[in-house]
Amino acid sequence: ELGRPDLFNRETAQVLIDLERYEQALDELVAFLKTSPGETSLVQAEAYRIMDSGKSGANLVLKSLTKALESSEGPFRVSLLKLLVDLNLSAGCNDKAFARLGGLLGEVEKKEAFHQIALFIGRCLKIKQYESALEAFDLADSLELMDKGIVFLNKSDVLLRMERYEQVESSLLQLVSSDSVLAGIRVDAMNRLGNLYLDHFRKPDEALRWFREVEKLDQAKGKQLFEAKKKIVESFIRLERLHEAAKLCGELLEQASEAGADEIRQPEPRIDRGEVAQEQYRIRQHPSVLLHPVCRSPPLLVEVEHAQAVNDELP
Repeated sequence: ELGRPDLFNRETAQVLIDLERYEQALDELVAFLKTSPGETSLVQAEAYRIMDSGKSGANLVLKSLTKALESSEGPFRVSLLKLLVDLNLSAGCNDKAFARLGGLLGEVEKKEAFHQIALFIGRCLKIKQYESALEAFDLADSLELMDKGIVFLNKSDVLLRMERYEQVESSLLQLVSSDSVLAGIRVDAMNRLGNLYLDHFRKPDEALRWFREVEKLDQAKGKQLFEAKKKIVESFIRLERLHEAAKLCGELLEQASEAGADEIRQPEPRIDRGEVAQEQYRIRQHPSVLLHPVCRSPPLLVEVEHAQAVNDELP
């Protein structure tokens, strides 16, 4: 470690933060990041410590990093932009965060740009900044970072969280009527239309029609088809067609017992120090979040993961 002056900068910054000498600490953190631009999460964690120190902490951090950005270049500049996107969003400066995101996307390759905009959207959804999430989806669409069908499907999910049901309906109807979207996206859109009519518009007959459409499609298999059939049962019950509901329930129980052993398990998420600090800051700023479970991973739809797979194939 004696041959690593960057580590000395980081440890000096930590001591200075303990002593509440924040401006000097930020100078050391910037120096550390300049020589080790890949260590963004370590700087992020210390920046949140300063932001948590009081009302002026956030302004001090953002001002210092913005000043450093003016004369930055290369990987150092990219790291600063990543920090400024995240920290501005946490400080409630959504417009500035979005502006920094635009600058960041212009500095990185297409595959990394997709990753960064997905992270931004995930953060927006986590802190319920839905308008910013919609803007980011539009930006991803304009830069062709995501398939247009995926953008529409994800925007419909955000609009649903905002309880803008008519816009959700319009968006999903455009998807199911388009010949250019991926088959899996169309199936998911039909399922969502059924859920919308069943749960929000209280139209079980219209919901049943869309769930039946899913059932007819060859592309609807496995979990998608199973979920559609469960919703058909619910539609039958609300329409008081109980005999049909009971019959389909029997089929579903038999199918579930056969498929139960093949349930997919997700791997444990990797713990990131910067993200932990991010959550701690969020909880301290908004104590009400303790009433709700917090998801570490960006709560994007499965379709965004498909978009990542598509981008993995880009040259």
